[in-house]
Amino acid sequence: MWSGGRDPLDCDQRAVLVGAGGADGQGLEVLGGAERVRIRSGLLEYGRASSAEWTDAATGRARPGAETALNRLYGAYEAVMPRDDTQRAFLATSLASLRELSKARTERLLEARSNVGPPLSLWLVIFLTSGLVLGFSVVFGCRQARMHYGMVGAVSVLVAANLFLVVELGYPFLGEFATSPEPLRAVVEILSTPR
Repeated sequence: MWSGGRDPLDCDQRAVLVGAGGADGQGLEVLGGAERVRIRSGLLEYGRASSAEWTDAATGRARPGAETALNRLYGAYEAVMPRDDTQRAFLATSLASLRELSKARTERLLEARSNVGPPLSLWLVIFLTSGLVLGFSVVFGCRQARMHYGMVGAVSVLVAANLFLVVELGYPFLGEFATSPEPLRAVVEILSTPR
């Protein structure tokens, strides 16, 4: 999150959908029967393996099943012999999406493995500003003690909530606000529908 990168899950979902020929998988219809079945089953296998790998991938560990499924998918695309310009265009687009999918998976695994949260400079700024806000609320209070304590308590809760958000959002694959494999599961569901 702090590196300003794109969402790898979004890239995975888009790449699988483009590889399947669109949101409904109809693009595969330009291929022959055996090629279409082989690619659809490869996409399904990768989608299922990637969804199953999600909890391990959140800590940077890859499952060999997802890597194997991705390699089989590459093999299925490489075995296609396009017979016309439509098939060549579809194959070129699909291979570009497959490369994007592979890159997104690698980025997701590396991000999860190397994510150490917000950088030290951000923590320093957060603690400095939080301390100043709390300090000012303590020093510059109201004349009524009850109102003063209430204000200090409210500011303390706000500072604690902000610190909680920084910690939660600093680890995009873990915690309450973690990304989920639901979009990949939705793609698997779309591709599982008989054609």
